[in-house]
Amino acid sequence: MGLQQILMIALGVVVVGIAIAAGIWMFHYYAYTTNLQAMLAEINHFKVDAYAYWSTPIALGGAGKNPDEASLEALASAIGFDPEGMSKVVQLDYIKNSENGTYKLVSFIDGELVINALGRATRAGKHPFVNYEYDLVTEETDINVDSLKEFPSTHF
Repeated sequence: MGLQQILMIALGVVVVGIAIAAGIWMFHYYAYTTNLQAMLAEINHFKVDAYAYWSTPIALGGAGKNPDEASLEALASAIGFDPEGMSKVVQLDYIKNSENGTYKLVSFIDGELVINALGRATRAGKHPFVNYEYDLVTEETDINVDSLKEFPSTHF
């Protein structure tokens, strides 16, 4: 009878350990995916603000749906991105931080908006990463999702 009780206790400890490990894994998995979804929602807000800048007449400070009148600096200001530092190649990065992640305004050329986002949650040491491209002229969207440790280098 004593051996049977010891085996039941050991089995109980193993089952509880597996349940705790599965719970921790599920928590991290859902935190990671929730962070990714929140970043995509926030990027969608940036897209709406960018479209508002794009369609606002030039006389009112917008681009007037004209790629020649649109500038990265004006777009960054319109959607709330702050300039961050100058490098030796005179590259100005436009960054926005939120509770969900860090967003970088990569480019705005001929009406095509490119935003990179790196989330705060981690899984296996990597953060959710989104490369979001939106063409304001054709209204086509391209979204690439990955896991990275940091922003990819954009300086050559």
